[in-house]
Amino acid sequence: MFSGNLLSLYILHPFRTRISGHIYLACLAVFDTLSLVFYMMSFWNILVLIPYLYQRGNYDTVNLIQRHFMSQGRCELRVYLNFLFRMLSVWTVVVLSMERFLLIVSPLRFYKVLRPRLAWITMGLCALIAGLTSTPWLFSFSYVEKYQCITATSPQVSYLRCVPNEIFFASRLIECTLITIVPAVLLLVANTQIAITLSQRRKIWLRMNPPEKTDSKAVVQPDGSSAQIHALEPDSLMAEGHRTAQRSERRLTIRLFMVAVVFLVLSTPSMILVAVHTYYEYQHKKNHLRGPLADAHFISQLLFATNLAINFIIYCVTGRTFRRALWALITCRWRLVKRLRSVLETGIEDQTDENELTYRDGDQPAKKTHSKSPMSDVNSDKTRRQSQSPPELEL
Repeated sequence: MFSGNLLSLYILHPFRTRISGHIYLACLAVFDTLSLVFYMMSFWNILVLIPYLYQRGNYDTVNLIQRHFMSQGRCELRVYLNFLFRMLSVWTVVVLSMERFLLIVSPLRFYKVLRPRLAWITMGLCALIAGLTSTPWLFSFSYVEKYQCITATSPQVSYLRCVPNEIFFASRLIECTLITIVPAVLLLVANTQIAITLSQRRKIWLRMNPPEKTDSKAVVQPDGSSAQIHALEPDSLMAEGHRTAQRSERRLTIRLFMVAVVFLVLSTPSMILVAVHTYYEYQHKKNHLRGPLADAHFISQLLFATNLAINFIIYCVTGRTFRRALWALITCRWRLVKRLRSVLETGIEDQTDENELTYRDGDQPAKKTHSKSPMSDVNSDKTRRQSQSPPELEL
């Protein structure tokens, strides 16, 4: 879980990238990792490890865990940081999807605005707002005197232990809204609109370039004002650029769709079970502590933890350059890792030969070079600028 997020952070290199989307993805890796750390402190220690140690009779370890994680001050801080990083993780996905939504729907208007500097400012504001929103968790516990879990021959020692109060139950209901319901609605709307926009562009492309049109000639404008060739002929550089842009947009759509679907599938059970448990705890009932409800609660928490670690797998499945960089890192091709990270930093489409992944550094065969005319370079560069999607679309 942790290694995948850390590898994502290393490969994306947010402090040197010129792509705002990679900053959000790197921040998402950090927030997911911290969420997992505090999630393990809360869920694993309190609900899994302590009951297991009770059954084994390891009371000294139980006392140690309760003193370190359920004592005054530490209890509030642990829960506060747990929900803070969980909220930041979820809303980073929302911000990333909304940025992609703006770039797809109106690229000319937002492309020059949505830059790395704005991404850092956005993440700073998100952290500030999430920190203020999570403040009630600092006041969500009361304290009662408890005796240590001891044997009959041991001396009785008491300590203060945190117990949830009314603020805790209200905060959990608010959490269900801010971490699951609202983000889910925004993700569905944004990704649906992205899919509709890309589908409309594809239809326009197919109308302008029907499959049966194979012998089209250059069409010169009669007024001579532009004196341009029809740039969207099937064999033209512009057409190739549009096809490259379509492939990038298709990969982007698949990636965002997978992130949204995975988030909904893995987070919805947790939201439902948290609401049910909150109701039972507010009514001072204990029906949820055993039986099917307890089992469902544990399964839903496991699914939510999986959601915090699965983004790395999504990047590997949908990101060709990311997958290559990861394999080069695993096989210690450091020069190739550096080159592919540079590709991710700039957003330029990767032209690395597939065979390079099978050679060690310094062993690559010499590549053949072909002379190009200056006009060919100018036309290629102009076509790439006009037809390719923004570099944020590559991963």
